Amino acid sequence: CYTDGKKDRTWISYNSEGQKTAIANYKDGLKNGKWKIFNSDGSLIYEIEYLAGVIIDHSEISSNQKKELPSKETPNFF
Repeated sequence: CYTDGKKDRTWISYNSEGQKTAIANYKDGLKNGKWKIFNSDGSLIYEIEYLAGVIIDHSEISSNQKKELPSKETPNFF
């Protein structure tokens, strides 16, 4: 959804096979709120929390366990 020409609200991305690859949130065109990134089998692999475009928290999910990532390892999505 766009509001005043800027990305807004929740966006869901899918791969060519129709599997969810990401759930992303925007507010006023900036990354905002919780983002979830999924691998090709649909398993959650990253959770990233944004506030006005700035990462405030991030975790890598491995075997159902969260692991905090150093900021230099934070993936860049979208």
